[in-house]
Amino acid sequence: MFTVLVTGGLGFIGSHVCISLLESGYRIIIVDSLINSYESILDNIYSISKQSKLNPDISFSKLDINNRNDLENLFIKSINSGKRINAIFHFAGLKSVSESFELPNKYWETNVEGTLNVIHMMIKFNCTYFLFSSSASVYDYRRNSRFVESDDTNPKSPYAKTKLEVERILSNVCKSFPNQFKIASLRYFNPVGAHESGMLGELPKSNFNNLFPNLCKAAIGEIDYLKIYGNNWDTKDGYCLRDFIHINDIAMGHVDIFNYLQRSNKQFTILNLGSGKVSSVFEVISTFEKINNCSVPYKVLDPRIGDIPSLCADITLAKKLISWKPQKVISDMCRDSYLWFKNLKDKNLF
Repeated sequence: MFTVLVTGGLGFIGSHVCISLLESGYRIIIVDSLINSYESILDNIYSISKQSKLNPDISFSKLDINNRNDLENLFIKSINSGKRINAIFHFAGLKSVSESFELPNKYWETNVEGTLNVIHMMIKFNCTYFLFSSSASVYDYRRNSRFVESDDTNPKSPYAKTKLEVERILSNVCKSFPNQFKIASLRYFNPVGAHESGMLGELPKSNFNNLFPNLCKAAIGEIDYLKIYGNNWDTKDGYCLRDFIHINDIAMGHVDIFNYLQRSNKQFTILNLGSGKVSSVFEVISTFEKINNCSVPYKVLDPRIGDIPSLCADITLAKKLISWKPQKVISDMCRDSYLWFKNLKDKNLF
C-alpha cells in the first residue's frame, strides 16, 4: 500500500484530499501546524471514512514545515514502522493575498523556505511523487482572462510570487535528478463548497477574506453583511467574474493526477484545476439565496489591492491528461457550503 504524506492535511483543501485518498485505498500521514486549522477536523475525517465503510489507515503529527529536524524524524519514523512515505501532497503554507503584502518575509519563510525543507526530505529519502498546491495567481492577468498552463506568468502579490518560485524549484529538481521524481504543480481557481456530509468545509482561524465563508456567515447572521469589493468592473454586470470549482472536484483531481504520474514517464507537470466557467459575485449571491431559501445582506466597498475583473481556467489539458472534469456546479457549491456553516452554528463552533 502506498503511503502519502499530506502536509497541511487538516486545512480546507488538504482535508478533502485526505478523504479522496482514503477512498482510493491509500494510507495517509497527516501533518499540520494547526496555525490556521483545527485538530477536530481529524475526527471528522475518521467519521466520514467510517460512514463510507472504509478502514482508514491514518496517522497525524502536529508539525511545522519550517522545522527540518521534525520533518526528518517523521520520515525516519515512517521507515522504521514499515510505512515508508512514497508520495507527498504539499498543502502547508500561508495563503492570504492581502496579508502577504503586509508580511512578505513571513510568506517567503513558510511558503518557500518551508517547502524547501519538504523538498529536501523528498530528495534525501527518495520519495518518488510530489504534488504541489499552487495557484492561478501566478498568471499574467494583463494578457487575458482565460489561461492555459503555457501562458505567461507575472505574479503580483508576495503570495503568488512564492508559489511561482516553488514551481521553479520543483522544475529544477526534476532537471537535476533525471528520471528520479514525478512532480505535479496544480494551479487552483477559487476552490469553494464543502463535503456533502456537512462535516468538512472551510474554517480558517484567521484571514477571513474568501467569498464563500463570508457569504455563509452573512446568511446565518454571524456577520452583519457580506463585503463586496467593487461593482463597477468591466464585466457583464459590473461585479468580478471568477472561476469557482467545488472542493470535491479539486480533491478528485489530485487523486487523478497522482494516478497519472504513476503510469506516466513525464517528470514535471503543471495543471489547471478549475471549472472552465465564470460566475459573477452577484450571480453567486443570487444562486445562494435561491438554493438555500435565505437572504444575504451585502455592502459594496472599494476594490482591494491585487483584485482583477475576471479570471478563468482553461481545463483542456486536465481533460486530456487525466480525463478529469468537474462534476459539481454553482448550486452544489452554495448548498454544501451553507450546510457546513449551519452545522457549525448549531454546534456553537463560531
